[in-house]
Amino acid sequence: DGFCCEEADKIKAKTPNKKINYTAIAIKGLLYKFRPRHVKVEVDGQTYEYDNAWLSPTMKGRYYGGGMMVAPGQDRSSDKLTVVVYSCKSKLKSLILFPSIFEGKHVSRTDVVKILTGNKIHVEVDEPCAGQIDGETVLNVKEYWAEL
Repeated sequence: DGFCCEEADKIKAKTPNKKINYTAIAIKGLLYKFRPRHVKVEVDGQTYEYDNAWLSPTMKGRYYGGGMMVAPGQDRSSDKLTVVVYSCKSKLKSLILFPSIFEGKHVSRTDVVKILTGNKIHVEVDEPCAGQIDGETVLNVKEYWAEL
């Protein structure tokens, strides 16, 4: 998502009145520009590692990005956070599964999507990339923490 926000910011800087299509940016990124990362996720002291991670957001709500139901099981009133790791080696498979995020159906693909919940989450990527925090782009993110 950070990649999409970074690309959208570049488009807005060049053509301020142009409507931004985040889905098109995501698909182009998946096919051409974005390179998935190795991600280390720690949830309440338990560590997990994933190769070829396309997404690894930590969520308090279910949605982001204009209607993507990334964490369909998350409840804003819960005392837990959810981290969703979407990892897949195949670009084609990732592209085919991508639209299922809008309805939250991607979570049934446990071979590609891992859902972890907890109170204290730390995510670290092997190489800095853009991140997104509450709609704002943050460049060169290597790691982040979230805690309730």
